[in-house]
Amino acid sequence: MFVIFEKMKWIAWTVVLVGGLLLVVDIPVLSYVPYILMISGVLIHISGSLLFKKHHHPLCRIGFHQFELKSYDQEMKSFGIYTCKRCGKTKKAVKAGG
Repeated sequence: MFVIFEKMKWIAWTVVLVGGLLLVVDIPVLSYVPYILMISGVLIHISGSLLFKKHHHPLCRIGFHQFELKSYDQEMKSFGIYTCKRCGKTKKAVKAGG
């Protein structure tokens, strides 16, 4: 099951890449083809994520987590530890200065 998802993800982002390359080449005959390829590649990836990832909230499956700052790392004070409100995924990220 995981192998199918990985192949689907690879195909999706290859289609997006081909669309981007066609957009850069700018062939007048293929005016809408790059946009169609890029949108279809993203839709293939989203549909694959929704079909094969069953253990999270649907928005988290496609990568739209809702992170909130929980604490700071003990060793490196500039690293914040963030946790997703919906699925519980944690990540460390450097706090942006500004």
